[in-house]
Amino acid sequence: MRLRRIVRENHGSTINHCCFVPPPPPPPRRHPSSSSSPSSFSSNDRHRPVNVLATVASNQVNFYDNQHCGDHLDIMSHFVTDTSDEVLITATWLSMDEDDDDDDGNDDGDAVLATGGSSGVVHVISLTQSKEISQLRLPSAASSHRGGPGIVLLVGHPRDRNLLLAVMSDAIVVWHVASETVVGRVELDDGGVGGQDVACAAWHPDGRTIVTGGAKGAVRMWDAPTGILGLKVRDVEDGVFPIGIRESMRGPFEFHCQIIDSIHFVRTESTSHYNILTKSRDGKVVLWDPVTEEKIHTYRTSRTPNPCRTALSSDHRSFCIGDSNGRIQVYSLVDGERRAELGHPRSNKAVKACAFSSDDRNIVYVGDDSLIWRFDHIDESLLREWDDEEETDA
Repeated sequence: MRLRRIVRENHGSTINHCCFVPPPPPPPRRHPSSSSSPSSFSSNDRHRPVNVLATVASNQVNFYDNQHCGDHLDIMSHFVTDTSDEVLITATWLSMDEDDDDDDGNDDGDAVLATGGSSGVVHVISLTQSKEISQLRLPSAASSHRGGPGIVLLVGHPRDRNLLLAVMSDAIVVWHVASETVVGRVELDDGGVGGQDVACAAWHPDGRTIVTGGAKGAVRMWDAPTGILGLKVRDVEDGVFPIGIRESMRGPFEFHCQIIDSIHFVRTESTSHYNILTKSRDGKVVLWDPVTEEKIHTYRTSRTPNPCRTALSSDHRSFCIGDSNGRIQVYSLVDGERRAELGHPRSNKAVKACAFSSDDRNIVYVGDDSLIWRFDHIDESLLREWDDEEETDA
């Protein structure tokens, strides 16, 4: 891969996160006895803006077009929160995989980003409307606990555009976005869940299980609150929420000794089974089977602690991770080998986040230098063509 674009943002502070609009999930595998051919696309897939990249830094969000301006990475839209001292830490795109008649008041084809950080407020931003469409706030009684919780991580539900998982400093919270209501919650006491504060989390691709990573390296699984999938606003208004989910905890699964800061589910050849990829802050990454609890691959990506979450390729065959020296390592999830190291002499500060484009031809990373770095996969035939042109010019 070759470095093709460097973009400097105007805030002069750390870019804490970046994420592309996710591609549609793969179509379900057809059963051998089935004569029907399942469609590969939902009604929204053809118009899904997978070219859009979002970055968060300081109190602002920037949206970039990674496709329609040649090889450029051009800014499309810009959003600044009302609070100047707020620091946005995390962002996630809400699901576009459900095509229904929900009463959320939003266009089902709209790409919607949720972002939050130090203030504990979730800002919900419409890409189509280029504005904030709602704010999610905890009730005053809950938000006053321990001085007010900041948001550590936001994770959109894989199937329901109205469900949003928030890892906060004192709780795991599941929001129903349209009704602005907390529909699931786990309170973390001073010792955390099972004696461990939660540092990160992920939804299982079926949307029915939540996996959390703790401050001392333990991973736990929780059943999502019964009945929250597909909730309408009227259902939330008629129901009794929030629902506690502490009693459904399973684990711990212990493959790390330090704080877990990244979790991904990795597809396998099975139609229903997923392995889990976890990363701790000391640079240790483990691919493991949650059924057998056996390690598949262990990666030592760096000896220097760096809070950079891993990024998973769209084909689930690779992942990348940034280090404290401005470099990106790309590893295979198939054979466990390192495939590439990406970097540049000017890139010498800590990487905070990285992302694959939907076609896996671009890797973008951001960090402490206020820069967006984009590396592109370039076909060998095009490289030879460029070499020939240089020889001709010479």
